Amino acid sequence: MTVPLLVSLLVAQPPAVERVRVDWLLPEGCPDQAALTTMMREAIGQDRAFTASVRVDEPQTPGRPWRAVVTTRGPDGAARLRAVDAPDCARVTEAAVLVLTLAATAMPEAHGDEGGPAVLPPPPPVPDQAPPAPDEPPPASEPEAGADGGPARWLRPNLRVQLLGVGTLGVLPTPGGSVGVGLAFAFGRLRVEAALLFWPETRAADGRRGARFDVTSARVRGCWLFEPADAWFLGPCGGAEVAFVRATGLGVTAPTPIETTPVTVQGGLTAARALSPLFRVFGGLDLGFNVVQPQYVLGTPTGAVAVHRTGLLSGRLTLGLEVYLP
Repeated sequence: MTVPLLVSLLVAQPPAVERVRVDWLLPEGCPDQAALTTMMREAIGQDRAFTASVRVDEPQTPGRPWRAVVTTRGPDGAARLRAVDAPDCARVTEAAVLVLTLAATAMPEAHGDEGGPAVLPPPPPVPDQAPPAPDEPPPASEPEAGADGGPARWLRPNLRVQLLGVGTLGVLPTPGGSVGVGLAFAFGRLRVEAALLFWPETRAADGRRGARFDVTSARVRGCWLFEPADAWFLGPCGGAEVAFVRATGLGVTAPTPIETTPVTVQGGLTAARALSPLFRVFGGLDLGFNVVQPQYVLGTPTGAVAVHRTGLLSGRLTLGLEVYLP
């Protein structure tokens, strides 16, 4: 009698009902859809019925993040859409799973009319195309003029504020450094940067006599960025820097300040890594040709004493942080 009873109990069990269904539209190389859905089911549990759809798009513009558009159905049956961004497909799908889990756990427990599992409604449709990010250039098929009558969006520069430190060799008697602020304008792969740099006081003395140098400089340069690798950006740069130097004699009775404006033409490489959509760290290494090479001479009762002469070449190492202004 035991075996027939067990068989009858097994037959009486209700058929398994699918509780979680997510339609994924993923590019090649993204995580497996089955693994993502299994992760969803384990996070949601067995007391809720939930349907959704997710579309993941690879960025069309170098340096832009991956984007996942998540469409869910709320308790009222209305479709709700949310977009999330991340540096690569693995992380953007993880973010999408988190959005789905939060949306599903906010749903009330679902049961059928007789206390059994609820029948799943059809998933919301997958969007044909993910909406663009606020600062992403429009597709080439869009008209050149903006919606407000202004220039096309790809012509509008992406503005970033820079905080930077620069180490310099070959301008003053000793290696020096400066700190400053700057602006960077990005037009696609082209970047135009302008910065104002403040140098600490530098002294060059031979015994009791010498000179004190007070320097402020301004530089402008342009960079062309190669195709980014992951979140890294690399490219060549060229530009110029003008320094405003005030040299004052030390150890003399009546020092007369001398003001000069050395000019340097620079070329080198820049590299940057995106920490988030808003923040990026960057660095640069430049070799400079000093077009103007002033000589600083100290007049003494026994004759003129050369304190410093700017060399033909100079070098600069730049490190900084930039913040994107949407």
